[in-house]
Amino acid sequence: MSRVFSPLRSAAALAIAAALAACGQSQQHAGFAGFPPAEVTTQVIAVRNFPVAFEYVGQTLGSKDVEVRARVTGIIEKRLYQEGAPVKAGQPLFTIDPKPYAAQVAQAQAELVRAEAQKAQADRERARLAPLAERKAIGQKEADDATSNAELAAASVQSARAKLDELKL
Repeated sequence: MSRVFSPLRSAAALAIAAALAACGQSQQHAGFAGFPPAEVTTQVIAVRNFPVAFEYVGQTLGSKDVEVRARVTGIIEKRLYQEGAPVKAGQPLFTIDPKPYAAQVAQAQAELVRAEAQKAQADRERARLAPLAERKAIGQKEADDATSNAELAAASVQSARAKLDELKL
């Protein structure tokens, strides 16, 4: 049996040697299906400074918040500032049509005059009824009514003055 396998072994060894010899051919035929080798570019390494820029998405808030409110409503006639220019506290920003406010002030002045006239009448009435009340010529209710009317008239005068002052702001 060792003789039968001996020529087989020799043939196998010869086939392996032939295969190894075929693999060892020159480098000219090596590569991918005949393509030339790829070109490679090189660069010399050097230390350099590059600017670094970052972009971010975000929202910003001002360091101070300012609330601008009008004291009155009305038709704006003129803007008194330049857009983007700084303004100072209390600086007028707009001119508003004064006609409706002038009419309201005139009405409040007339109301004040009316209230002062009513107060003067109530004071005269109280002054006239006071001696009669002392002599018991009139009832206590009439004297109290005259005093109350005079006090109410004085309060109406104060209210009319306050309204006029408010409208003059």
